[in-house]
Amino acid sequence: MEGRKKTLLVLLAGVLLAAVGLWGLTGLSARSEKAEGSVCPVTPQTLRCLQYTYQGQTLTLEYEAGSWTLAEDPAYHLDASACNAMLTALMGLEPQRRLEPVSGQDYGLAEPLVRLRVITTEGETLAFAFGAQNTITDQIYLQVEGQAVLCLVPARRAAPFTKTKEQLFEPFSPAGITASEIEMLDCTLSDGKRYRLQKLQTPDPAAMPPYGSWTDSRRWNQTVYRGCCPL
Repeated sequence: MEGRKKTLLVLLAGVLLAAVGLWGLTGLSARSEKAEGSVCPVTPQTLRCLQYTYQGQTLTLEYEAGSWTLAEDPAYHLDASACNAMLTALMGLEPQRRLEPVSGQDYGLAEPLVRLRVITTEGETLAFAFGAQNTITDQIYLQVEGQAVLCLVPARRAAPFTKTKEQLFEPFSPAGITASEIEMLDCTLSDGKRYRLQKLQTPDPAAMPPYGSWTDSRRWNQTVYRGCCPL
């Protein structure tokens, strides 16, 4: 009986030692992955431009002193927040897994979702391709030019680059005025006819309080523009 107890204790100790060793290796691997950081080590201070191809359209975004310019159309009014989201995605390209490609599998990289090229202020060029997405793990395959292994990164890192030129446009007023400042607008149509839009204040039924509780009727008005007769 005593012999069985000793054998069980020895086996239990061996299992515990194996578990501790496995934990140590896992922790070491996790620390190594975390220490590696982004595969695109750029910052707002080191980025010069990024170029990406999506749905057959290639766009080159130049970056300087916090401002973005579309190289193909410098006067184009870019949505700065959308461009900044791309820079944030680049800085967050941290692999969650690395794997050796299996022969016969293209991982969506034969026709990538996005091709991306980054140029730093030092003249260094980095190239990437986003492939297929794993909808179960919400990860996407990333190929880094010059590396044999593939990376799996969060799918949200590719999302900012899935925008066409039209989707990067930010509406603005060339005259620098807002709708609240417009009192009257004369329009001339392509057929030569002229119309006038007049600013009016009318009651807004949706905003009105119950009858008898009005304090200042101007608070419940809405601004509308109504067309007058042709000029």
